[in-house]
Amino acid sequence: GQTLTGGQDPSRDRLEGLESLKFTTAEQPFWGSGILWEEAIDLSEWTTMYEGFKSSDASFERIDLTVQSATTLPNVPPPEANGFTLDVRSYGYSNDGEWHFLEIPLQDFIDRGWDPANARSPFIIGGPTLQSGHTLLIDNLYFTKD
Repeated sequence: GQTLTGGQDPSRDRLEGLESLKFTTAEQPFWGSGILWEEAIDLSEWTTMYEGFKSSDASFERIDLTVQSATTLPNVPPPEANGFTLDVRSYGYSNDGEWHFLEIPLQDFIDRGWDPANARSPFIIGGPTLQSGHTLLIDNLYFTKD
């Protein structure tokens, strides 16, 4: 599928399973993709996020990984969520054309102010687009309770 900042298609180049997600940048000054929820979901029992990334294209030299939280009330429009961002290079990602499987403690987001009991997004990635047509492969996103 196509979004404002890029396209998302399956790829056979993967870490495991049958396919990964290939994100391709569009002609925009930035790129981004993620999972957003209108209502808060309690993720406070989860401790670690895992995901794999692969690219050698310049638009993915840096990948910002963001989670969001905000309290939601019944029958009230959801408030704007607060985002908390990490640079995935700090967790082992390198823009070298190889797969990098990252293990990110959710405590690192909590230390920045994220409220996992009121999660509005568990996963948003983004960064500047340096050229349209650049690709990033994403695979094996999951959370664990340690």
